[in-house]
Amino acid sequence: MAKVKKDSWVAMATGNEKFLGRKTVDKSTFKYGTTIPQRYHKVFLDNLSDKLSVGKSIKIKFFINNKEFSGFVSWPNSTGRGGNVVQFRYSNKALLEVLKEKLEVSYDYIVQYEKENDKKPTTIPVEYQEYIDFYKGDKIDNFVLELIPKSNSIPEDEEIDDEEIIENEIDNEFDTITNINDEITYIHKYITSKGFYYTQDLITNFYLSLKTKPFVILSGISGTGKSKIVELFAQAVGANRDNQRFNDISEGKHSTFKNGSYML
Repeated sequence: MAKVKKDSWVAMATGNEKFLGRKTVDKSTFKYGTTIPQRYHKVFLDNLSDKLSVGKSIKIKFFINNKEFSGFVSWPNSTGRGGNVVQFRYSNKALLEVLKEKLEVSYDYIVQYEKENDKKPTTIPVEYQEYIDFYKGDKIDNFVLELIPKSNSIPEDEEIDDEEIIENEIDNEFDTITNINDEITYIHKYITSKGFYYTQDLITNFYLSLKTKPFVILSGISGTGKSKIVELFAQAVGANRDNQRFNDISEGKHSTFKNGSYML
């Protein structure tokens, strides 16, 4: 299969009819997922139970050493960008932890680079490159990931550019949900998955308040989780500091009232 553009996917043949492609690990691997190059669309999308279209997502399952992880494949709206963008995204935090543990050479390089340069690397040097091989699973909508750490990897001759996940197009599964109840359920599950507990009724009230007002005031004594629920809620709907859609104004400026209330 000939490469038509340089990216983080390695052109190779294995002789295995279930093999879909090999991706070089990059910074997006440990945070969001991966973008599937257009030349690989057919082999990946043929393994889906439904036809993917713009603005739609389909739930899928990833398997690593027979352990199951949830995820979804989406085709986000890409206004102003050429080509079709298909993304494989993670829904399970545990999968990210497995990737960080098993592909630690690449992950440690990214973390160290960010500490030293105050930004993420756009490329990963050959000596730190690790890979993920994608295979069709035994069932439709299932994909098997074979992790290839540095000790097992074979360096490629060419330099591979980092692949950018389009963060400002779709930051998570929330963007593809249209039912309000499903939106609230997703947000609550997301917050719970981060190790924090707020009742679903509270999330519902917060959600509806944001839908009906240009701002919301949260009242309560210090330490009750006012700031954290805002941050987690924002993350759940795809707003964060990296994409500049979330900003936490520090106490002592404009966010804190005398009674401990916060204005969003």
